Amino acid sequence: MALEMASSPTFEDRKTLATDCFKRGAAAMKMQNWEYACEMLRQSVNLAPDDLLYRQALRAATERRYQNNGTGIVMAEMRLIGTKSTIKKNRLLCDWNSVLFSCEDGLALNPWDAALQANLGDAAYVMGWLDIAIWSYEGAVKQDRFNEAYTNTLLKMVEERGD
Repeated sequence: MALEMASSPTFEDRKTLATDCFKRGAAAMKMQNWEYACEMLRQSVNLAPDDLLYRQALRAATERRYQNNGTGIVMAEMRLIGTKSTIKKNRLLCDWNSVLFSCEDGLALNPWDAALQANLGDAAYVMGWLDIAIWSYEGAVKQDRFNEAYTNTLLKMVEERGD
């Protein structure tokens, strides 16, 4: 008896699954079940990483999960050391997909981390997702107004988009 190999989901299957997860996450947000909302919205982002709306909803739910405290989980900086190290390694390897996932891992702990948002913006830019890159850099600039590198990168991206 031969085992059948399960084929990987098609693009349409992934989009359908992402939409379903997004709907479940949005429903959980309405019920203020932030833990489940974040879990479902994270799945939608993983399944459709190029969708800006899914990322925006995830970030909003994560911020609410931490009651908009501006710092995320307790001792977030200590907990993010390994994640930031992984991001640095993957940037050197030009593994931008891994950078995206690692940034989302970190932003799940502290959605206000400017460096994570900037790294997410860089990865999205390389992947060709200019709207996500701009949105990420807008968040980075909002959190670290005095960082000229973030501001200059954001300006270049906005100019590239034609705004």
